[in-house]
Amino acid sequence: MNQTYVYRKHLRAPFKYLLLLEAIIFMGIALALVGLILTDKVKMKGHGYLIIGIILLVVFLLISIEMGIVYLLLIRHFKAINVTLTEDTIVYTNSKGQILIPYEDIEKLEFPSIKYTGGWVKIIYKGGNIRLTVVLEHIGEFISELKEKLKERQMDHVYNEKKMFSFFKTAVFSDESWERLYHNGKVQIATHFLCILFTTVILLFVDYPGNNQTYIMGSVFAPLLGYLISEVIIGIRVKKRVVNAELKLLPRDPKFEYRIFHIFIIGFSILYQLLLLMILMI
Repeated sequence: MNQTYVYRKHLRAPFKYLLLLEAIIFMGIALALVGLILTDKVKMKGHGYLIIGIILLVVFLLISIEMGIVYLLLIRHFKAINVTLTEDTIVYTNSKGQILIPYEDIEKLEFPSIKYTGGWVKIIYKGGNIRLTVVLEHIGEFISELKEKLKERQMDHVYNEKKMFSFFKTAVFSDESWERLYHNGKVQIATHFLCILFTTVILLFVDYPGNNQTYIMGSVFAPLLGYLISEVIIGIRVKKRVVNAELKLLPRDPKFEYRIFHIFIIGFSILYQLLLLMILMI
């Protein structure tokens, strides 16, 4: 049975998800600004709050413009792309039409990528080339299946085994990372907002003459640091799941990943609040 691969849902419906991302960013900035205003020891006058409001509006407009540019120049075309591996050909479809690439016409596979970060596979064939990024859903499976198709035709010479294997691990990690982000997104956003909120409450109830801006900004980045460390720990396990250096992996452990995510993103947020209390009470 032919398998068709598409880009992840935030690229298939990019405008919707860009608006959602903009709303989340704007709410986070607004919450941080409210925290700065409430904890300001030298109370601002009316024109000070007006300036804050104008800054917030300008930030919103700049984010909107940036999102619009990103959508028009980089993202819009992904929603029309899909690729199918049939018995004899790669069928690549985009907004301009459809390209049929017989496996025998493939001259080279290239894998420009940064390990466990991102990249793409470039399929060079007679007459042109196509590129598929690591945001293609189940791209690890795509690479594994493509390799089998080429091996059946004794076309191992069109790719470098080591580079393909390295890209495969990056592709799998990226694919699984997006799945985790979809699954844990609500908890992650709530944790960021609550960390800012609790920091604001602590600063309101503790009389501290220092620079509260630093502490508010710290509350923005503490959960993010926890999330990044959890991804590094999970990423290390990808290498251990490889079976005999083939393009196949042992099954994931979603419960372990979910536990690590919660331990670090929530743990770092709580740890930040405790450290803040210690600093303010000294």
